[in-house]
Amino acid sequence: MPAAFKSLGVLYTKRCPLECAHCVTESGPSAEGKLDVERAVHVIELIGPFVGRVALTGGEPLLYPEEIAEVVERTSHRFFVHVVTGAFWAKSERRTEEILGRLRSAGLGHISISWDPWHAEFIDARTFLRGLDAALAKGFQVAVVLGGSQQDWRESGILRELEQRGVGINPQRLSFTGRAATSLQLASNEPVEDRGCAGYFHLSVDWEGILRVCCGPSLAAGPGSALYLGKLGEDDLVAAVERARRDPALAGIAVLGPRVLARRAGRARLPVMQETSEAPCATCLGLFQDAAAVTRLREALRRSGDHRRIVAAVMADAARRERERSRLPPA
Repeated sequence: MPAAFKSLGVLYTKRCPLECAHCVTESGPSAEGKLDVERAVHVIELIGPFVGRVALTGGEPLLYPEEIAEVVERTSHRFFVHVVTGAFWAKSERRTEEILGRLRSAGLGHISISWDPWHAEFIDARTFLRGLDAALAKGFQVAVVLGGSQQDWRESGILRELEQRGVGINPQRLSFTGRAATSLQLASNEPVEDRGCAGYFHLSVDWEGILRVCCGPSLAAGPGSALYLGKLGEDDLVAAVERARRDPALAGIAVLGPRVLARRAGRARLPVMQETSEAPCATCLGLFQDAAAVTRLREALRRSGDHRRIVAAVMADAARRERERSRLPPA
């Protein structure tokens, strides 16, 4: 069976030495919450068969490099595992060598480094590039996660540096949830679009062991939300993922988009953020927290016949990704 979802984000810790204004997890030096090796390995073994890759992220996972290395050693032989980091460790050459060397010996082949104007308030470009170059020198496949707009990146000069190194870029759209909801000014000059959102294809498990559909923005989804799939050790997470894979309401996030789904559910009044291009996150959170609206949505999709089209579309997408992955050379 092709992997139904693109990734599982394992938010190993909420703690982070940085406190970026756009952080959806509201991480920082004083934040609390952390998984341990056994729980992380267990959830990867449970959910790994449903996803194309596993991201060990946070917060900052490399605050605990030995634990992360052990998770990699115990899971990377079965699943595609990579680490997402803010490269705080690159301030020290000795620490850089220790951490990257340990991860490489554990079998890690891919690493993603986050950097953008908000990270730059804590990690300057020189430090970021030192970490990037050290990772490349160790033989890692490296991608850079860039938040914000292309104009921000051009102004920083970072695109030129990445192009010179042949490093791939993973653009990160701001969601204006978490700390960003209060710390950043909303951008309302872009037209609102009714479009599908790829957030459906990404699952996340947080530092408390709670599994949700979507990544950082869904942290606001509580137990009453359809985005909330269950808690490790308390709920049957495999059954929950199976249900999410076949749920046309959830899959409709990817095919129709949250705003169209909200209208189908009869939620005419959209959140305050409706005039901004980032409205889908707020709309999605509000819709799936409303059990009655989700029931109406599922019935509306069934009556229209769209439920079959939606599930078929996401299954076709999964099959396409599986074909593409089978053509990739081994890591």
